[in-house]
Amino acid sequence: MDCGLRSSIRNVNPRWACLVQWVCLALWAWLTLATSSLHAQTATKNAASADSQVKLDATGLSLAARDVAFFSTSLNMRKGLLEDVESGWIAEIRQVPYIQEVEQFLRTKWENPEPETEQVKNFLTSPIARDLMLLASDMTAHECFIIGEKSWCDFLKAFAKFQYELAASGQDPESMRDYFLDMTKEDFDAIPVPTTIMGFQLSEDENARTQLDALEGILQLGMSAIDQLKPLAKNLRRKDLANGQTLSMTFSAEDIPWENIPIPDADAQDVVDHLAELLVGRKVVLTLGVVNDRFMMSISESADTLANLGRNGNLLATDALKQLANNQPADLRSVNYTSGEFRKASWDSNFDHYFERIALQITGPLSLQFESDEFDKWQEKLTEDCQWLDEKLVEMMPKYSSALAYGFHTAEGLETLAYDWTPSWLLENAKPLAVAKHGGTAPLILIASRQKWLNGIGEIVDAVMEEIPEHAEMLQEAGLIQADDVEKFEEMSEKVMPIIEDMIAAVRDHLIPGLDGNESLVAITAQTLATQLSEDAPTPPAPLPLPEMAVVMKIKNKDLFLTGCDQFIRSINAMISLMREENPGQIPPEVQVPEPESESLAEGGTRYSFPMGAPAPWDQFELQMAISNDVAVLGYSSRQVRDLYQSRPLAARPGWYSETEPLAQVGFIDIAGIFRAVKPWVHYALTNVNEDLDQPLGPSENDIPVPTGTDVLLMWDCFKKLGKCAGTTVVDKNDVTVSHWIWVGE
Repeated sequence: MDCGLRSSIRNVNPRWACLVQWVCLALWAWLTLATSSLHAQTATKNAASADSQVKLDATGLSLAARDVAFFSTSLNMRKGLLEDVESGWIAEIRQVPYIQEVEQFLRTKWENPEPETEQVKNFLTSPIARDLMLLASDMTAHECFIIGEKSWCDFLKAFAKFQYELAASGQDPESMRDYFLDMTKEDFDAIPVPTTIMGFQLSEDENARTQLDALEGILQLGMSAIDQLKPLAKNLRRKDLANGQTLSMTFSAEDIPWENIPIPDADAQDVVDHLAELLVGRKVVLTLGVVNDRFMMSISESADTLANLGRNGNLLATDALKQLANNQPADLRSVNYTSGEFRKASWDSNFDHYFERIALQITGPLSLQFESDEFDKWQEKLTEDCQWLDEKLVEMMPKYSSALAYGFHTAEGLETLAYDWTPSWLLENAKPLAVAKHGGTAPLILIASRQKWLNGIGEIVDAVMEEIPEHAEMLQEAGLIQADDVEKFEEMSEKVMPIIEDMIAAVRDHLIPGLDGNESLVAITAQTLATQLSEDAPTPPAPLPLPEMAVVMKIKNKDLFLTGCDQFIRSINAMISLMREENPGQIPPEVQVPEPESESLAEGGTRYSFPMGAPAPWDQFELQMAISNDVAVLGYSSRQVRDLYQSRPLAARPGWYSETEPLAQVGFIDIAGIFRAVKPWVHYALTNVNEDLDQPLGPSENDIPVPTGTDVLLMWDCFKKLGKCAGTTVVDKNDVTVSHWIWVGE
């Protein structure tokens, strides 16, 4: 097995090694070309302003309308890049000997180019390429923003309506054909092209204007020389503005060569002809522009989108942005805004008529096989029930409002504040998170929260259970299932339904009432180690961390909760016995949830475990629960369960966390720790490629340096710079959900 494993890894090794090489080459090229320009520009024009506070009215926020669907911007990009280049993960990885060797290799190739690379070098050193590189460097130095205008909301709403109506029309080709032929131009025009704008702040716009002029000339010359593109050349428009210039290309439906589209039959021809009629007057316009010292591009239905930016109100004047304006941090790095209307439209596009659409997908194909009054009655009944489920889903969902998040740099790291004005429907923080005291000693990922019960879930479950027998009877009457099958189904239902009802009752009447305040905590660690995966597997060079995951729940009534657990386990065993009875010989007699072993714990607690009899190293894992009067810990790692059972102050937390303050959620992610936990597995894989880690992982191509296993491990260590992040979420007195996160590198 050892030889087979190594052979299979070696088979993919050349591709993998080649990928690593070219990634490193691309990284070096980007750093060499970009950072030199960044340093030069920083030293001249922007050194004095690098630390000055961002003026919000000078950013893309001033161009976004009040009713914008979404907005996102990244600020001080040059400063962030230089931080990574000089002291961040980029600086760290450039210290790896292999990366330095690759850089020296590229430098040598650049200084002594071969014939195939000399043309590339000549182009990159030409004035044209130099100006393009300077423009690209300037575009990525200050601000990059994206605006989704209100038409995004209209697009999502209209497209969701179109999807629903198309599904309701039927699944057969004839019904779909009829649906398209019945569409009117008003129906089609109701689906707008969502206007999207992207912009880049420039230090100066002269170079960008020159490049826009050059692009216009190249496009005019190129399209005029190709017969198929000549119709598009007339749609290229240049427009001079008081504060800049734009270059737009209009793609009109009238320019589509409908006569050249292959049509399989006359029916399809009717659809294509009707589609051509529906598209009359529709167009998509791609616009590039240099406006107000910004290079911008837009996709919309108008060539004047960029020229009209900022004329329809201002996002800065909205209540959501006042939160940022009144509390603007010194070193702002990002701003993200989403309107309530867009969030609602996004939800509806995925979940509006959700269950009804599922019903249509089920009944549509069946309607082609079964045509009867009984089938129509069942289809109508299923649709009504699914519509009822959709109504209940709508009742449970909140009325969406806008959301804002902004990030900023501090001496400790990068922080983010997020505000959601949607009434809280999932989280609450009536009191401190008691369950957070059971976060353990060294989590890689931890999330503790206090949730709200969603009203209506119980009603939905009861209704579904009640309707199942009626649907089975109607399916029989419609001929979808045979009478014998119905009889077997009814007989099986008489046995299964009581078991399922017992399970639901255990959850509803015992487990849920036994919990306290819906507090729960999820922790992922990797402190259980394996020195051997199996008898036949190669021996790892170092112990391998195994993933551990457990859930901690706050307990209100220990006895009630244990009664529910016992009832639930008995129901599972009853279901296993029933399956064994129905399928003799397929399920061994020993397959069942055994009686748990118990162990006394501190504070009057007990640990219940269910031995699995797994081979090493998995014998360290078994399903178990540790429970006291305060908490229940469910997991499979004895080490982790015992660790989380103990009550101690939460260590994995942000600095502002207070265990005495009401809180809805606290989270922690040790990104560097995750990479450290995975490193032994990477080491193990590399030793199976080549036992000598100081040897190249594969043959060299074109004399490009090939990394050794040691090089890969050194590069892997650089990910420690990704550090950790932690945060909290509270629901304030105005029912605004406020999240505060921080990222700290190592």
